[in-house]
Amino acid sequence: MQVREETAALEARRLRAARLGGRRPFAAPVVAPAALLVAAVLLIPAGALAYRYGPGWLSLLLRSRPTGVVIHHSATPAMVNGHLVTAAMIDRAHAQRGWGRTDETGRVYHIGYHYVVLADGRVQPGRPERMRGAHCDRHNDMLGICLVGDFTQTPPPAAQLRAAEQLARRLLRKYALPTDRVYRHRDLDSTECPGERFPWAEFQAKLRDKA
Repeated sequence: MQVREETAALEARRLRAARLGGRRPFAAPVVAPAALLVAAVLLIPAGALAYRYGPGWLSLLLRSRPTGVVIHHSATPAMVNGHLVTAAMIDRAHAQRGWGRTDETGRVYHIGYHYVVLADGRVQPGRPERMRGAHCDRHNDMLGICLVGDFTQTPPPAAQLRAAEQLARRLLRKYALPTDRVYRHRDLDSTECPGERFPWAEFQAKLRDKA
């Protein structure tokens, strides 16, 4: 009997103290559904990145998005010593310049461009879009597209130009960039790249028309 009375007295004091403090006794924290949704949206991609890229996933998540697209030419013939100039060949050439960069999986990419467009219109990947480029001083936060060929005297073939235009448009849409964020290398650095015969006005007009 005495124990029940002491318990009742303690409970009465607890309730009185809670009322004086202006708070509900033992109120469980309430988590709004919106907060749970935000947490899920953030945690699910983070978990996927951690699964795919391992310990380097956080640095990948914090990387900034590309700020533009830069158009280059390789300043080479389409073939060298009987071999097509490809992304793999450019990768080997750039390895000699010390441009290698390792991604979150441990793979090393030497090629400074993100994409290479061959003369027949085939598009080959270079370094991943998530990786900072090595193709334009002070502007390597932009994606680099290299068209194989030397356009100082001869314009690029129609198929190659069309493929580069489609690729640039896709990247603009993907990263929600306006068409004026596509540049020639020469617009950003002291160079003639991508050559005098690259039809820049036509290229820009097609990007704007189909944006």
